[in-house]
Amino acid sequence: MPVRVSTLFTLVIAAFFAVFLVFPVGHVLAGAFVVDGKFSFDAFLLAFDNPVLVESVRNSFAVSGIVMVLSTVIAFPLALLFVNREFRGKGVFQALLLGALVLPPFVASIGFRQLFARFGSVNLVLLELGIIDQPIDFLGAHPMAGVIALETLHLFPILFLNLLATLANVD
Repeated sequence: MPVRVSTLFTLVIAAFFAVFLVFPVGHVLAGAFVVDGKFSFDAFLLAFDNPVLVESVRNSFAVSGIVMVLSTVIAFPLALLFVNREFRGKGVFQALLLGALVLPPFVASIGFRQLFARFGSVNLVLLELGIIDQPIDFLGAHPMAGVIALETLHLFPILFLNLLATLANVD
């Protein structure tokens, strides 16, 4: 009897995924690759005629590459430190490093904006200390830099965990 219940459950799950995943994805792919009943890449080639789309793809690759490099620069030394050394507060420090994993990205972006906006906390402290005369527009001058910094700080814990597990298994 348990075999039939599990088989029925498997069929229900398979039908659910077929209706809500396989069919919609297949419909989208058919619309993207089939033009006038023939297989074609015309829709994708049209996308590359649009300079805005080309620039968007170029920016996406640039941001992802820079974020990958910066995340590695942050995570690799930290992973080496955590694997090779024992120090007081190691567990607390590791928990703080992994805090970005539980923080939703939009919350982090709001906090980032509150810190680095034209009249954010950093500018207000610098103005109060007399270090600057006018607020610095950290986010407006180079918006890609803000995106890169935020993504790096949000994604490096994932790389840190992977490197930590890998380095812990090395002789």
